[in-house]
This record gives sequence, C-alpha cells and structure tokens, in this order.
Amino acid sequence: MRYFFYIITLLVALDAAGEFTIYTIDGEKLTATKLSFDESKDKELLYYGTEARQLKISRVNFVENNSASIAPSGDFQVSLTDGSILNCSSFVYDRGTVTVTNQILGVIELKDTLLSRVIVRKNFREEFLGQLADQNEDIVIKSNGDVSKGILNSADKNEIRFNSSSLGDVVYKISEIAAVSLVQHNKDNNRLGLWKIVFSDQSRLLGSISAITDKTLTIRVIKDLALSVSLENVVSFSYENPNFRYLSDIEPVEAVVKPHSIEGLPELKREYQKDLSARKTILSIAGKRFSKGLGVRAQTILKYKLGREYKLFHSAIGIDDCVDLSARKYADVRFYVYGDDKELFKSGIKKYGDAPEEIKVNVSSVNILELRADFGDVPEVGDWADWASARVTK
Repeated sequence: MRYFFYIITLLVALDAAGEFTIYTIDGEKLTATKLSFDESKDKELLYYGTEARQLKISRVNFVENNSASIAPSGDFQVSLTDGSILNCSSFVYDRGTVTVTNQILGVIELKDTLLSRVIVRKNFREEFLGQLADQNEDIVIKSNGDVSKGILNSADKNEIRFNSSSLGDVVYKISEIAAVSLVQHNKDNNRLGLWKIVFSDQSRLLGSISAITDKTLTIRVIKDLALSVSLENVVSFSYENPNFRYLSDIEPVEAVVKPHSIEGLPELKREYQKDLSARKTILSIAGKRFSKGLGVRAQTILKYKLGREYKLFHSAIGIDDCVDLSARKYADVRFYVYGDDKELFKSGIKKYGDAPEEIKVNVSSVNILELRADFGDVPEVGDWADWASARVTK
C-alpha cells in the first residue's frame, strides 16, 4: 500500500488584532492578539499576546479566532476514520486513493483506508443516518432512500461504479446519490494527538498541532498528512482534556422538545442542534459567533448524565441572531439549569440583541444535569435560543 505525505500551505496574511479568545479548563477567559507554539522546542507551553505570556497546554481547552472568515462548505461531506470531516467541492475515488478538493485546504490525496463515508449534501436526509451504522459491506444510499450493498469500485464528479451484492456491476449518477459508506478495507484510524481544529467552512480535523505562528497553524493528521493553514481560516481549535467536556460532544439521556400550544398555528418542527443554531446556522448571539454549543427553541429540555463527576457547568446564553427581522422585537427566552430536579439557575428574560451572558453553575453533586429554555413574555415568536459553549469541568 502506498503512503502519502503532503504539506499544503495557504499564503494569506492575518493582520487583524485582538482576534483570539482562549478558554482554560478552569473557566478563565483570556484574549490575545498573537499566539505562538512550537512542539519541537517546547511541548508544554502556548505563548500568547505581544508579551508572549505562557500558558500550559494542559490548561488550554478551547481557542476561538473571532476574526475568521466564512468559506463555502461544498457539495460533499467526507468523513475519515479518525473522526475528521472535510467539506469538499469535489470527490474522486479509485481503489487505493481518495482525492478531495477543499475550499481552504486545497487538493488532498489520501489512502482509501482512511475514508469512512461521503455524503452528498443536497440529497442527504437525517433519517438516512441509521442506515450508515453497523454495516459489514460498502453501501450506497440513493436520494429516494434505496440501499445497495457491495463494494465501491470508483467514483468521479459524475458517477460512481459499484459492485452490488444483488445486482452485480452498476453505475449510479452522483445526482441520484445521498451517501456512500465504506467498510470493505483494513481501516486505519491511527489518530495523532488530542486537538480538534474547526475551519471556517465547518470542516474539522483531528490530530496533533506541531506549530502556531502569527499567520499559520500546522497540524499532523493521522500519520500520512501534514497541513499548514492560514489562521484566517481557522475558527477554533480545542484540546480534548479529560477534565473538560462540551455537552455537544455528549449524547443527552433525554431530549424533550414540547410542541407549541397556540391554537390555529401549524405544527412547528422543533429539533435541537449540536454546534449549530436550531435553524442549522452558525451559533451567533448579538454578533458573537461560537463554534461549540447547543441550539434550541423554547420549551426544549435536555438532560445529561454527569454522574457527580464534574464541578461546574459553563455556558454563554442568549437569543441566536437567526431570528427573522419581523420577529426580533418580540423574541424573548428564559434559561434554567436544574440538577437532579432541583433548580440551580434561572436567568432573566433574554431578548434579541442582548449580549451573551456568561454563566457558571456549581454541579459538583449533580447526577443528572437538565437544561431548560422556555418562553419569555411572548410565546412562540423568535424563540431561537443558544446554550453557546455549553460545557462541564472537573
């Protein structure tokens, strides 16, 4: 099997000042105009600010670039076996090699053993997710929900060629495909490091950061790929510290989304979202964007099992900027935090345009953490609420 090693560099200068916010595992928030890190010189310290102040890497949880630009997400979502996700404008597959084009990272060539699945965005629906799990053959899901099992042979921008267990060799047009999942290879999921980097097109890579300068971030992904990327295109990077968990990375033990109760209104679709607003847009409160968090509508209750293992719950709460213009003056929501059915926190009424409120709640003896968002004075109008950067710490 051939091994590929690529370094992709985007030469875009970053001249903005005061763009970084650093969140530590103990809830401290730091701001900096400059970051510096060199794994080859010192694996333990991140330097920040013009004074090059020191911060232990073990204390870093999340770094947000407040001036990152927005990039198109592309037609394909390509998932790798280590959990990385690339949003791509093109996808080509030939036995042994996968070639994708990402708006930020450019053209990337990978071993096919690193490929987990490909989703064609415009054709994919959430109900197809269950069909992608626990398969012992490659599968193709068509846009109408039909599934073919077998082995994927090749794919280009127009069609895929598939050896179906029941139909033999078949050709499908990309325009009629919703997703392709590969399991017929020796999977390589040798992940390097504990960092997750989120890009401005919502792609994410998992790996080991080897260097940060005033313009670029260099990351090693799995064992065959090294990328050097302009910081202008990096929304955030986080260290997966065992003493710190984002709730959007945990499945709730229960999610209760109550239907509306206003007579005569059509039924509204009320789903909570992870790392997006309930309208599936980037989390944003009063112009401040967040890469992590929970987007809900009022009368949504989310319950998480903490098992009395954490000390504090943190979040920035408020109404998301996705509210329609006509509804903004009516939009209001109240936030509640419960621990084992006991109220621990109750916010004032949050209105559209209010700055996000940073909250910190003691959950040291809590087994089940419960987050509730409810109506303010006006029900059902503009009630798009965010638990931004919702997290628990030990």
